[in-house]
Amino acid sequence: MNKVIVFFILIGIFVATFYFTSEINPIFTMENVVDACVVSDRAISVENIKNGQKYYNYCKYDEVKDLLQHNQCDALQLSFDKRNEKEIKKQCKFQEISRQKLGDIEILYGYTPFWHDCKYVDGKKVNMQIAIYDAKVIAGFPLLLTGY
Repeated sequence: MNKVIVFFILIGIFVATFYFTSEINPIFTMENVVDACVVSDRAISVENIKNGQKYYNYCKYDEVKDLLQHNQCDALQLSFDKRNEKEIKKQCKFQEISRQKLGDIEILYGYTPFWHDCKYVDGKKVNMQIAIYDAKVIAGFPLLLTGY
């Protein structure tokens, strides 16, 4: 009887683990992405720039979704139309930490529970940065690495 109980407990743990780990990261299901830059240890697109041991791969978002779902990148930058700003924040559960204004560019620093890495800015965990200007929004995970 004890073996049966232990067996069902183990099955329950296995099913719960599979359920929670198979959830799709909302960063990788974003809509209306204009283009992407994926920082990785290998070239994954025709347009790429090598910098040290890393490749900055410039591509369409759809080309890299599968790669991103398996966390095979060090950083990600996505460009959107400006009207998507609120949707981006909502989908990423963006928690704003600080913001600054550089001329016409507004830069937001914050945290999302959906990115695996973080940097520290003023002693606080930051893993998402958003730049808003003209008609464009750029979101960087963990930070914007290619400029605004």
